[in-house]
Amino acid sequence: MLLIINSAMATPFAKWTKTELTLDNGKVQRKISLPDREGVFVTTLYPPLGGEFKYFKKDNTDFQFEVNGMVYSGVSKWQFVGIKSITGSRQGDGAAVTLKSTDQKIELNISFLLYPYSPAIRKHLKVKNLTSEPVSLESVDIEKF
Repeated sequence: MLLIINSAMATPFAKWTKTELTLDNGKVQRKISLPDREGVFVTTLYPPLGGEFKYFKKDNTDFQFEVNGMVYSGVSKWQFVGIKSITGSRQGDGAAVTLKSTDQKIELNISFLLYPYSPAIRKHLKVKNLTSEPVSLESVDIEKF
């Protein structure tokens, strides 16, 4: 019997500390600042496959949407709820971060999936209304750099 281990999947593509999420599959790397209890959620590093590229600023919003006319983005104040490993089809591996708005009206789940040998990062937002009233969700921008 021959056992073949996919070396790209030997280590997870997502690692994190209390203040930073690192996504890295060997083809692409992205570092995201996590709110330490309360703060911003912004990409701090996302270099191209080759060469130097200084694009991201400290005030990068990362994502943005409106709920009942109020703008929420990565530079809004968020409370850190948690983070967990996730997997997807085609050997996808990554992380899902859960945040709560400081006004206690919105819960946000942001997931990132990376794939072996691919420079693509799949990003997904789930917005949850924590109030008992209906809301209007508009102008969703999942990547705002």
